[in-house]
Amino acid sequence: SMGSHGSGDLLTQQEDRKIADSFPSYKEKKHALKERTIVNYKKLGLIGTVNLWSDKIVKTWSDGYSSIDARMNHGSSESILYELISGNHRILFEIYCQSYRLLISVGIIIFCIYSLKNKVINNLDFIFLLSIFGGIVFYMIWEAKNIYSAPFLLLMFVIAEEGFSKFIYLNQTTYKFKKNNYFVLINYSLLIILVSMMIICISNLKTKNVYYRINTNINEKVNASINGFEDFILQDFYVKKSFNNIRLMASVDKTNDNISSYDITVFDSFYNELRKVTVDANDIHNNMISVKFDKINSDNHYYIKIQKNNLELGNIVFYTKNTYFLDSYKGNLIIDGNGNYTNDLNMDVIQTSHKEYFSFKYMCILIALYIIFSTLSFYMGLLYDNCCNLICSDKLVIKEE
Repeated sequence: SMGSHGSGDLLTQQEDRKIADSFPSYKEKKHALKERTIVNYKKLGLIGTVNLWSDKIVKTWSDGYSSIDARMNHGSSESILYELISGNHRILFEIYCQSYRLLISVGIIIFCIYSLKNKVINNLDFIFLLSIFGGIVFYMIWEAKNIYSAPFLLLMFVIAEEGFSKFIYLNQTTYKFKKNNYFVLINYSLLIILVSMMIICISNLKTKNVYYRINTNINEKVNASINGFEDFILQDFYVKKSFNNIRLMASVDKTNDNISSYDITVFDSFYNELRKVTVDANDIHNNMISVKFDKINSDNHYYIKIQKNNLELGNIVFYTKNTYFLDSYKGNLIIDGNGNYTNDLNMDVIQTSHKEYFSFKYMCILIALYIIFSTLSFYMGLLYDNCCNLICSDKLVIKEE
């Protein structure tokens, strides 16, 4: 049902969940969502359905980065490699991923055009192409999500490579590369200028960087609510770097119209109070409470305490996380003095900041390295082409003799 209205992605799931939760049995839920899906498509009509499916194709298949910055980190320490892929300097890698996905899409299109023109395709390529096409059709009907195209990447690589190989072969047999060296050199020089300008533009960007020190909500699947605790929730956690935001999964107890406020306090390992923020039901947005404060960088071990201010009023419901990551974040959950809990509090610990992408010095180093490596690659390509021409000319001489 969530894929038949709105943006067709996970942003629409809350509305569908409310409808499903209003029915007691699985059979009634299934029937209600089925009827809602039919009604949604009737409202959209033909043009609306085409527009929705087009948007879902773009969301699922065009994003080469797929929120890697949020998915790859789960309370681990950030290495230099992490900073380049998902941290301070991830923009360049993100551009590379998006460009590479675009290149793969172009290769697949070339392969399809070539196959239709020549009416020839081998069985293996046909199976690969059919699988990709089946995935596109399925996710037009299902919900849209950028990571859903990941299982098809290997097939897409193979088909794209076939497409570019056919394109290069046809051009090599039609034109003599040696006669076009001057033209290729001009294009290569323009490419260096273009990429260098792109790097300079990126270096001047002031971006909002979001670093996940602990991440439990990006793949939220199985949660248990913490209902009606009498005194407090206490969760300890370990973070090696600074943070200035804690995001908690939360909802409102619907049995009571008057909801109590809560004090959320962060302590260091010696239980010294570092930050204290008061929240209420109005702070809940998209089932999340975001607690923002000045940057904390005290030690590696912290506590977060959630204290209800008025026991006679209704509750804000918090959740524990049963994560399907390889490991959950290190810590122990205590509710009203009871510490016999296997799972931890469902929360994200985040550092957000606004700063330049990288300094002038690193910009110059990156441009220099790019020019050196690309020049070497271009030179090696010319050598390879000249060697191939020499070999071909020797073979012609031998045949003539």
